[in-house]
Formats: sequence, C-alpha cells, structure tokens
Amino acid sequence: MQKITILLISFLSIYFTNLSAQVVRTIHQAFPMEKSYTQVHIDIGYPFQHETWAGDYVLVETTINLSNASKSVMDFFQESGRYKVEQYKYQAGAGFRMKKMSRRAIQTNKGICEEKVLVRLYVPENLKVNAVGVPEAAPIDK
Repeated sequence: MQKITILLISFLSIYFTNLSAQVVRTIHQAFPMEKSYTQVHIDIGYPFQHETWAGDYVLVETTINLSNASKSVMDFFQESGRYKVEQYKYQAGAGFRMKKMSRRAIQTNKGICEEKVLVRLYVPENLKVNAVGVPEAAPIDK
C-alpha cells in the first residue's frame, strides 16, 4: 500500500509540474551612452514606459507575461531574441527598438497563448527622449 501511495504521489507531482500555466519573466539590458549624446529615440513595438534616472547608461527592463505556456516556451522565445532590445545610432544620440523578427500569435497544446509585454526604459536625466510606438502602457500583472 505504501508503494502505491508513493507511486501515485510521484505520478501526480510529475503531471502537475508539466501543466502549462502563467509564466512571468523580467529581462534587464544595459546600454552605455556616449557623452556626446543629447537624445534617445524609442521605437518599441510593445507597450513601454520611460523615466529619467541619475545613471549614465540606459537600462531596459522587459517584463513578459505568458499565459497557457510553459517555461520552455518562454526560454525558447528569450533565446531566439523575441524580447531583445537593440541599440542603434540615431541623429545626436541613440535609438532603441525591438529585434526585427516575425512575431506571430503563439499556439500551444492548451490553446492560444496570451502574451503581455511591457518595456520600461530608464534614461539618463541629461538626455531628451523622443518616443514613438505604444507609450505609457498600464503596468502588467505580475
């Protein structure tokens, strides 16, 4: 009887750990700014927020919330660069955009995966911010 109970508990624990659920992850990226830069251009395809801070580099914090997906799906998307912010030269400063790639809807065996992404950029206070895209989004659920 004790062996059956142990087997049942083992089976249930393996089963429930493989269920798809909500996966939340925060990714940080830091970009040094040259002293000659006077502005930052933000062109992010996801909702974003920006604020100034006393640092001398741009800190990008990307929070991803996937529902109906497993950790392995999140790992795959992160490794493929789906949430990677890239820096490029823009006029008298730096520009920031998401890595160019196909961003199709996510279908898992549990159904359509809902993807909520919020990008927060902390910009040095001496730089002017030019923003396009989907600014000032409401915070996402954690």
